[in-house]
Amino acid sequence: MAKGDKASQGIAEIPTQSQFSVGSELAGGSVTIETIESVLNMTQEAECWVLGELVSIQAGAKDWCYASCTNCFKKVETKSDRYKCDDCGKLGSKPPLKYRLIVIITYGTGCINVLFWNSEAVMLVGKSAREVMNSITSS
Repeated sequence: MAKGDKASQGIAEIPTQSQFSVGSELAGGSVTIETIESVLNMTQEAECWVLGELVSIQAGAKDWCYASCTNCFKKVETKSDRYKCDDCGKLGSKPPLKYRLIVIITYGTGCINVLFWNSEAVMLVGKSAREVMNSITSS
């Protein structure tokens, strides 16, 4: 890596994993396995698996989860446990909490921030965002 090159770079979003299993995706060749360096050098959006070790979950006090609309799943602001979705106009109460976790993955000399949305974060943590929030507030 040349002097002044970035050693890490954020990725804005990872789409939800397809309905195929990991083994099916790898065996079928539909998704490639890439190194962090090759991902950082990509010039086009691509679906791939990144080879590396998860070393940290960046979770602030309020930004690791969000309330979501039950209709369109967009983020909503709640007031007294009620909400109106600005995107689809739905009125509702007790919106579900969903994850928005940023994890740091490293391999060799490369480091990358990856955003895990709800379904991937549930697989990683093993609990729903609501379950984690309930355990935090009951402590």
